[in-house]
Amino acid sequence: MVFDYVSYRDFLRNVLNQRIEKNHSYSMRSFAQQMNIPPSLISQILRGKRNLTLGNAERVVEKLSLKDKERDYFFTLVQYENSKNLKIKEVLRERLQDIRPEKKEIFDLSLDTFQMIARWYHHPIIQIFGIPGFKVSAASIAKRLGIHVSQAQEALDRLVKLEILKYEDGKYSRLQSSTYVESFVPNDALRAFHKEMLAKAIESVEEQNNTERFLGSETFCFNPEDLEDANEIMKNCFKSLVRLAAKSKSPNEVYQVGIQFFRLTKKEKHKKGER
Repeated sequence: MVFDYVSYRDFLRNVLNQRIEKNHSYSMRSFAQQMNIPPSLISQILRGKRNLTLGNAERVVEKLSLKDKERDYFFTLVQYENSKNLKIKEVLRERLQDIRPEKKEIFDLSLDTFQMIARWYHHPIIQIFGIPGFKVSAASIAKRLGIHVSQAQEALDRLVKLEILKYEDGKYSRLQSSTYVESFVPNDALRAFHKEMLAKAIESVEEQNNTERFLGSETFCFNPEDLEDANEIMKNCFKSLVRLAAKSKSPNEVYQVGIQFFRLTKKEKHKKGER
């Protein structure tokens, strides 16, 4: 929904990425043709090199079938980002807040945080800076992670906005080496993230040999009352692997480790009065 965005570029990139995910043959050129905007121009707009004119914005809202308030919000976003006058920008910012169904502060990054957690490729992008000599760009990341260039650029922009990365003088640098997720993060985001990482693990079964990955499992009877101790053991395992990675002299790949420890049996239904 367009109201979730504080940048029309972020909104358009997300629309493009959703269509790419549904149809892998879809491209930026396909998107440009549907919007009736030249491909070179739409590329420059999404990369922040050019601004979307109100004339082209009219084409976009018609092709995306935006409703009245959505149209108004999108046009105001375009005016806000295109304006260089601080007084006019303040008026437009207040208008954006008035149009939004929920009167949230217009620079709330909660959606970006949600999406950063939900999409698997943000975390390897943060860690890829640890590979010596790797030149970070949307194209190089897309090639190394097997994602679309548009997805890589969107992720880089979001990580810069969240001050995890920095973009200066045409180069990206890492401000934070890792992200920590507190319990208040929406459960839907965590579920989506774990599902995508499990899907990547399944891919590794088919695409990587035993010298490139480790997969193992154990099945045993266990008392749920001991879960706290089990959690501590697994946390220590993660810490040990992180320390090992930190000592690596010449890292050249990004790895993911996940531990799945879950109940296989269905809970017993106790009769009334029993515990």
